[in-house]
Amino acid sequence: MLPGTTTYAKVKSGKQTLRSGIAGVDPDGCKPGAGWNAIVTWHLGKVTKDSIRVNSINIRHSNGRKLNVGSLSIVDDTKTVWNKGYGWYLPKGAINKPYTINKTLKVKKHKAYLVIRGQIADAPNERIECHQITRVYFYLKQKS
Repeated sequence: MLPGTTTYAKVKSGKQTLRSGIAGVDPDGCKPGAGWNAIVTWHLGKVTKDSIRVNSINIRHSNGRKLNVGSLSIVDDTKTVWNKGYGWYLPKGAINKPYTINKTLKVKKHKAYLVIRGQIADAPNERIECHQITRVYFYLKQKS
């Protein structure tokens, strides 16, 4: 499983909905089933060669154990433009979580990206014991 994936948005003035590939991790030193992955659906507005309007995202998490999501952040060329944190739990299994963003990302030089920081439970009673903080990345780039 790759810890990052790239989604390409078309340069256009209208709305577009794009689905990322799967990105995930299987932390070293944790018990079996400690891996987690996610897919992001991007709901975009106007996309230019220099910017991408992100209206909202939907994240489909899938994890083998309870997941502590430490934070979500969207970053553009220069700064973090949106952040949600710190610390909430998602149950074992698959779950969809929508988020309203309404931010324009400046992406003239690099890709913008969403990073999910998480820590997986690693004990029968589902306490967080694996102690390995992991990150998965969802890059967003324009194409003509």
